[in-house]
Amino acid sequence: MLKGFSLINFLIVIGIIALAVLGYGEYQKNITSIQQQNDIKKETTDNSIGNKTNNTVKQNTVASSTKTKSNNTKNQNTTASSTKSNQPLKPAQPVTTLPPTNPATTSSPTNKNSPAGFYENKTYNFSLSYPPEWPLRIRSEESITLGSIPPKNCLGALTIEVSTDQSSNEIQQAKTEANKFPGIITFKEESSTLAGVSTDKLTLVNSLTKYTNVYILFTKYGFYYVIKYSEESANFVNQVNQILLSFKFTK
Repeated sequence: MLKGFSLINFLIVIGIIALAVLGYGEYQKNITSIQQQNDIKKETTDNSIGNKTNNTVKQNTVASSTKTKSNNTKNQNTTASSTKSNQPLKPAQPVTTLPPTNPATTSSPTNKNSPAGFYENKTYNFSLSYPPEWPLRIRSEESITLGSIPPKNCLGALTIEVSTDQSSNEIQQAKTEANKFPGIITFKEESSTLAGVSTDKLTLVNSLTKYTNVYILFTKYGFYYVIKYSEESANFVNQVNQILLSFKFTK
């Protein structure tokens, strides 16, 4: 009886020990599994936090870089603007004006081969010199004009007309008009010579307009010549006097 009890007790003790060992082993296994899961969660959490941190750093870096580029661009624009504004303004380039052409000069047979500043009329046998920059208008062999019509820059015009009729009619009309406005238009007549020919010179002065018109009348070769001009300026009158001094008959 005692022996059997002892054996049973022994077996019970052995069973209890085996269960304890098995339970402890299972417990250790569960503990290990829980620790592994915790480690996995911690690693995942750390990775997530690290990724977030890295992303934040990257975003901040990109934003900082963009801001730096923007500031650099602004600085460059400011510098360029400042440099541009500090540069002295270039003076306006002067407009180059070509000398006026001579559109009124016609290729008359009497003047075709004449040098600039010289005119010869072979029909009515006279010639003269004039400033080469003056326009020359040859309306016909009976009418030529030197200078500007209308007057420009104190340069007027000198006209020479030739006819077979009594040209004094024009002068007589001028005197008649002057008589209509006594005290306003005055005139004087005087005798002179031109290229060795006697002339009648009529000068009319308008006190209102300050115009002075001059008519020179003479005859040659059976033709009537009238030279007329307005005294636009002292310089113009001097040039006219030089032209009249160069006037000569070629026959």
